[in-house]
Amino acid sequence: MKVIGVTGPIGAGKSFVMKLFEKYGVITVDTDKIYHDLIGTDTELSEKLAEMYGKEIVYANGGIDRKKLAEIVFSDKRKLSELNTVTHAYVGQAVLDLLGKYRKQGREAVAVEVPLMFESGFDKYCDAVVCVAAKEPTRIERIMARSGLTREEALIRIKNQKDIKFYIENSQIIVYNENDSKAEESVKGILSAILNEKTEDKNMNQICKEIGSYGLIPVIKIEDPEKAVPLAKALCDGGLPVAEITFRTKCAAEAIAKISKEFPDMLVGAGTVLTTQQVDEAVAAGAKFIVSPGFNAKVVKYCVDKNIPMVPGTSRPSDVEGAIELGLDTIKFFPAEAAGGVAMLKSLNGPYSDIMFMPTGGIDEKNLLDYLKLKNVLACGGSFMVKTQYIAENRFDLITADVKLAMTTMLGFKLVHIGINCENEDEAKKSALLIEKMFGMSVKEGNSSVFAGTEFEFMKAPYLGKYGHIAISTNFIDRAVAYFERNGFTFNKESAKYNEKGKLSAIYFEGEYFGFAIHLVQSK
Repeated sequence: MKVIGVTGPIGAGKSFVMKLFEKYGVITVDTDKIYHDLIGTDTELSEKLAEMYGKEIVYANGGIDRKKLAEIVFSDKRKLSELNTVTHAYVGQAVLDLLGKYRKQGREAVAVEVPLMFESGFDKYCDAVVCVAAKEPTRIERIMARSGLTREEALIRIKNQKDIKFYIENSQIIVYNENDSKAEESVKGILSAILNEKTEDKNMNQICKEIGSYGLIPVIKIEDPEKAVPLAKALCDGGLPVAEITFRTKCAAEAIAKISKEFPDMLVGAGTVLTTQQVDEAVAAGAKFIVSPGFNAKVVKYCVDKNIPMVPGTSRPSDVEGAIELGLDTIKFFPAEAAGGVAMLKSLNGPYSDIMFMPTGGIDEKNLLDYLKLKNVLACGGSFMVKTQYIAENRFDLITADVKLAMTTMLGFKLVHIGINCENEDEAKKSALLIEKMFGMSVKEGNSSVFAGTEFEFMKAPYLGKYGHIAISTNFIDRAVAYFERNGFTFNKESAKYNEKGKLSAIYFEGEYFGFAIHLVQSK
């Protein structure tokens, strides 16, 4: 995930530039808003500010009167500096928590507005820092219009901040915000440069996002390189175009090369990589990511320095911290079952809440869901769906069947209810009451439909589908959508619904099936 820092002096128009980023699909984080929210809700921070600047800045409900606080600090550079020092820690942690959440969601980019970008040290978390600049007369007019200040008051606020040259000298990119259209062109250019970099290899975030969409990583030991291509085809036919080919045999690199040539879009990685030489062999063969059973700092750093996606193995907190030190946030948990399994991963989530794990070792169709339902598990690795015996006997059809079974087990599709289109509200109510009379299913009326039990939904007016719709629940709706799209199905993006945390909760397939629309819903 790319983090774009946005800074600049007061009145330069940072908010306008942030809206442009949002317009072009970038998630935005406003640290001023976070600060305002904190001083209204964080009791500890409010009490500390009251001690520093007097109880007169505190409302009766405990919140901070921002106007009174601003009058105090913006007329005194020392007090403004004190305020910034106190609030940096609170705001900074809140922003890092948000970035961790967006990273887990697989977001492509986040723009963070930080007025005190360099003073707070936040620039070290950014891939690029954008300075928004404007001439002083323009800034004065903007401050007066926004805050209702006099020209003299606006000028005082400008003079109490660092000179605009400071921001320009310390930023990588400058957006001159005197003209709306020119500023918009600048933002488009920034996004093109940052988000559309042409590289031969996918970066770590892209690889992790793709792995997470699969949920399962077949871990495979190949003895005969001639079996590599039919095995890859079996995986793809089963709906799982991903594999970790282990370097436990001499032909691992050859097998990876054959698969990469015949199935260039398949996500193929190299596992059990123990040395930098094996890293080079794997990458040369076409491996798109590297996995190791343990944490070898030399090998990990070698991959990081060369921008090679790397997932090191660990079962110890000290190794987790070693990976964090090298900038990684996705780690293999191995051997999963022997190292404490689900209970251990739950424990690790406390101190390492921003780390995602790929548990491998002892995982099969019986305990797969126990792992995948943990919020700190990206995907599970295993060989249970690719039996060695089937490879040896060339029974690739059975491997395809096992992969399909593993995928449907993971996704857990279940019929939730059938929605039936009615002409009007009266017809919907009568239909529901008839079902209640016949089968004893209680009627419950909603805004747009009437339910009989949980199985029958009668629409008060015709909705999607000629006859109605069918709702299918799934354990993992994002993975289900990715699974169906890989298999040629399309979705009605406008029908998507999201929960209060911003995660997908329901979505319809495009078109109709035997007169019914079908939608997926996230199971509870």
